[in-house]
Amino acid sequence: MVKMSEEKNVALVKNWLPELSTEDKQNASQESGWAKMFIATYRPGDFHTMPAGVTLQAIAHDTVRCVRIYNSQGSWWCLSMLKETFENVEITLQLDPYTIVTQITEKAEGEHPNSDKYADTEDESAERVPESDWVEVV
Repeated sequence: MVKMSEEKNVALVKNWLPELSTEDKQNASQESGWAKMFIATYRPGDFHTMPAGVTLQAIAHDTVRCVRIYNSQGSWWCLSMLKETFENVEITLQLDPYTIVTQITEKAEGEHPNSDKYADTEDESAERVPESDWVEVV
């Protein structure tokens, strides 16, 4: 069952993160250099959007915030990997209540974002967070 925030009656993003396999966790631990580089490179307030549709914001030398995630299987997996990677180097990844879940939309150039390797197929659509009265997907 998904926990809901008592104050806002919304599902918590952290509860929708997929569980990582042992191999995924090992791969995440090998990305500690990337996590440290992220904190060293981005100034507080700077944004970075991952190709998988996760937008991060640098907050402090030990804190990163996820401000947006596309509602797709690849994006959710990416966010789980990022959380594991940052935790391995003692960097806090803030999720709730800051993360907004959005649908993938057409790009301005007309290219559909589903054309990359993180795209959903019709078969993967069942893995998406279901829309309901307590999860607003914008």
